[in-house]
Amino acid sequence: MRLPCYLGLLVVAFCSTSPCAAETRPNIVWIVVEDMSAHFGCYGETTITTPHVDALAKNGLKFNRAYVTAPVCSTCRSALVTGMYQTTIGAHHHRSGRGREKINLPEHVKLIPQLFREAGYWSCNLNERFLQNPKMAANRMRGKTDYNFEWDKEATYDIGDWSRRKPGQPFFAQIQLHGGKGRTNNSPRPVKNAEVKLPVYYPNDPVITDDWRRYLNSVVNADKRSEKLLLASRRKACMKIPIYSSLPIMGSVTLGANNSAMKKECESRSLLPDRI
Repeated sequence: MRLPCYLGLLVVAFCSTSPCAAETRPNIVWIVVEDMSAHFGCYGETTITTPHVDALAKNGLKFNRAYVTAPVCSTCRSALVTGMYQTTIGAHHHRSGRGREKINLPEHVKLIPQLFREAGYWSCNLNERFLQNPKMAANRMRGKTDYNFEWDKEATYDIGDWSRRKPGQPFFAQIQLHGGKGRTNNSPRPVKNAEVKLPVYYPNDPVITDDWRRYLNSVVNADKRSEKLLLASRRKACMKIPIYSSLPIMGSVTLGANNSAMKKECESRSLLPDRI
């Protein structure tokens, strides 16, 4: 089944471990990937291989009709973390609540991490640096939020990773990956330009082909980092409580989202609109 560019992917997998103590509530690992669509093997991508996400899909629950409701990262985050349409809470413009006029949520709306915290979970927010320096993450919150509204940091997240929780306390870990923002030449098996099959809505041009190649490399890296995050969480979890993991992908694939040189090249050759 072919899926549109503006796509939200949610894969939920149950990772069984041996039963343990009194606490039976599952741990939750919520991996948020930026600026990517579903270019994984489990959704039909053939240029690259994504064995770790594919395994989650095979052993868990895969949604074929899950869509993000905005093509911009901050508006996607605002919807994901509240479970509400951006237009319902006034968060549909990118970073629109950062000026003098603030956006406040209705009183009855709470963020998902806050709900877990109120239910007794250790609720933490981490980013890719957690994989590089777990000790740093253990002592402070470093994950990206970028929500388009005012929110209570103290009520939403605990400081540090799950290693600081009480014995037997379940955890909710929200972990951010760069995804498509991390276009690169570095990956376990870098894609070659000759291997690239551009989507039909992009012009067949060397600049676009090279950008798409880098994007596919970033998908491979997101797959590998997802595996590392799940392994790290299993080691830190008491290894006796199940872990549920979900992988939402926010935003769309935008050409060279963080590559200003590529933007100028495309605009000079009329490959892109004046603004992207």
